[in-house]
Amino acid sequence: MLKQIFWRQHFSLCQCIKRTLVDSSLHCSTIGFSKSANLYEASRPHYLPQAIDFLLDHCNLHPLKSNVSKIHIVEVGAGTGIFTQCLSDFFVQHAKRMDGPLNVRITATEPIKEMYEKIIHKELSKKWITKNGSLMEINVIPQQGTALKLPKIEDESVDAIFCAQSFHWFATREVLQQFNQVLKRDGHLGLIWNQTDISIDFVNQIETLCEKYNTEGVVRSVMSDKWKDAFIGQEWFHLKASNEYKFEQTGELSKLVDRFMSISFIAKLEESMKKQVRNQIENILNNKWKNGNCKLPYNEQVFVYKKQ
Repeated sequence: MLKQIFWRQHFSLCQCIKRTLVDSSLHCSTIGFSKSANLYEASRPHYLPQAIDFLLDHCNLHPLKSNVSKIHIVEVGAGTGIFTQCLSDFFVQHAKRMDGPLNVRITATEPIKEMYEKIIHKELSKKWITKNGSLMEINVIPQQGTALKLPKIEDESVDAIFCAQSFHWFATREVLQQFNQVLKRDGHLGLIWNQTDISIDFVNQIETLCEKYNTEGVVRSVMSDKWKDAFIGQEWFHLKASNEYKFEQTGELSKLVDRFMSISFIAKLEESMKKQVRNQIENILNNKWKNGNCKLPYNEQVFVYKKQ
C-alpha cells in the first residue's frame, strides 16, 4: 500500500513538473523544493566565513589576498540565496578593509520559481565610495536557469563557478563541459556542502529514516560521493584543494525538524505522510535533547577544481 502511494505521487508530480521548473530535464523530486522554499530558507544553516575564505583564496579571488579588482562569479543552483547572501556579506565585510576599487558581479542562477523569488526579494547588492574615493560594488544578479542552460553568459567570461548544496543534482560530463566553456582560462569551479554528520548516532537515525522515503533515487551528497564520478575521465578540471569544517546548528527542536522536512523528497509527500515523518524525527530529537534546545552537527565540505 505504501509503495502504491509513492508511485502515485511520483506519476502526478512528474506530470506537473514542467509548470514549475525552467528545464523539465531536472529530477522530478526537485519539485519538492517548490513546495518547501519558505521552510528551506528558514531552516537551512548558513555557510562559515572560514569556508568561504578558503574557497575564494584557492580561486585566487580573495579581496584581501589577490590583486583582482573585477570579479565575475556564477552561482549555479542558488536555491533561496543562502550561500549567495553569505558570499555577498563576505565581500562587503572584507572590501571595507581595502583601498579599492572593487567590482564583484555574482550571477545567481536558480531554476525553481519559488526559490528564485526568494533571492529576488533579498537586498544583496551593495555600492559605496571609500574615503579615498574608490568605488566599491557588489552586484548580485538573480537569473532563472539551469546548469546546462546558463542565462546569457559569454564564453571564457567567468572567473569562478560556485555550486553550494547543489552540484550532486546535475553532476554530469555535459555540465562540466558547459562550465569549462564559460570559465576563463585560469578559472575555477568551487563546490561546497553543509552535510549533517551521519557519524553521530542520532543524526544517522534521522537520515536513515528520511532515506526510506527516497523512492525516486535522489543522489544525496550526505549519503554518497557519486557526484565525483562526473570528474572521472574528463579533461577540463583537476582538484586543486579541499577542506572540511565542523560546526553545529543550534535552535529549538521544531526548527531542526523543519531542516529535515525541507529535503526535496520529504517536502513533496502527502500531508498525512509528512506528519508521520515529522513525528518520528521529533521523537529521535526528543530522546537526544530532552530540554528542547537542540544541536545538529555538520561537516562543511569545500572542493576547489581548477580549469586545465
